[in-house]
Amino acid sequence: MDIFNPFADIVKIIAFYSDSKSVIRLPIVCSGFYLSLEDPIFWKKMMEKITRPHTYRPHTYGPVYHDWKKAYTLCVTLGLNSLLFNSDVNLVSIALSTQGFITEKDQAKVFFKACDSENVELIMLMLREAQIYSAFDEALNDSSAKGRNTIVKLLLNDRRMDMKGYESSAITDASINGRVSTVKLLLAHPTANPEYRCNIAIRKSAAFGRAEIVKLLLEDKRVNPTDYKNCAIELAYKNRNINECILVIELLLNDTRVISKLNNKQIEKYKACFC
Repeated sequence: MDIFNPFADIVKIIAFYSDSKSVIRLPIVCSGFYLSLEDPIFWKKMMEKITRPHTYRPHTYGPVYHDWKKAYTLCVTLGLNSLLFNSDVNLVSIALSTQGFITEKDQAKVFFKACDSENVELIMLMLREAQIYSAFDEALNDSSAKGRNTIVKLLLNDRRMDMKGYESSAITDASINGRVSTVKLLLAHPTANPEYRCNIAIRKSAAFGRAEIVKLLLEDKRVNPTDYKNCAIELAYKNRNINECILVIELLLNDTRVISKLNNKQIEKYKACFC
């Protein structure tokens, strides 16, 4: 038994009837759709008639909804929802090839959804054909936080990727969540910015006791572990009873940049954690 899916059909229909020659037909299509949402049989009959090349007569499609512009808006909205929730590559391809059907903002939503659901085929399509620059940072940040390395690699390999922007917190997000392999991928990218927002990545990693991440960041010359008056080691000290914060303190004390900016009293305080 076929599944009634008018949302998928409407994407194809709006694409089919969006040209200037279809001014009369489009209101009929949208009206029929609006009135047949709960009537699969009517919808199927209308689809058969509407996609058949013959002389178009309005009365053959059933009742016409008078406010067809409202119906059209509904069709576009439901069509977009179909793209978002079904993540159908063919439907997205049709929508992208239909001028004016899917805005740049909505393309970004579909792209983010594809990344979130790890739909590699759809992501590759969107990277090739869509205007999704505004969604790059959000998609990379989210994928990095969740440790989805396949998606992270796809995004990093795109020539438009630039992690130097203010919104690019991918390294920080991956660090907080302990995604070691993801942090390695991000640091290897030529536009990586581990000192983003005054070295927040190493400060947050220290606070959450992410010892392996702290070690990785300390090995990167771009990172300054003493930023904000040696905030990283102080945060690790305050949280010394959780996770691996003691190990983080040890790593930071072994760094010459950190130790050179501590007085004897501070050094003794931190070393007392090991007793």
